[in-house]
Amino acid sequence: MEKRSVLDFDGVNLLNMVRMHFRLYQNVSRENISDAMTGLYNRKILTPELEQRLQKLVQSGSSVMFIAIDMDKLKQNK
Repeated sequence: MEKRSVLDFDGVNLLNMVRMHFRLYQNVSRENISDAMTGLYNRKILTPELEQRLQKLVQSGSSVMFIAIDMDKLKQNK
C-alpha cells in the first residue's frame, strides 16, 4: 500500500476548506439579498427592481397597479 505524504493530506484539507468557504459565501450572499424566513428579495434588491419594471411599464403606456402588503410581526403570525 502506498503511503501518502503530508502534502497530499494538506491538499485534501485545503480543498475541503475552499469548499466550506464557498458554501459560507453563498449563504451569506443569499442572506444579503433575501429574507431568511420567506426567501423573498429584501428591500435592497426589490426596490430598484420594482422601480425599473414599473418605469418600463409606464413608458410603454401600460396600465399599472401595484399593491404592497406590510405584515408586522410576521414571525408571530405563523
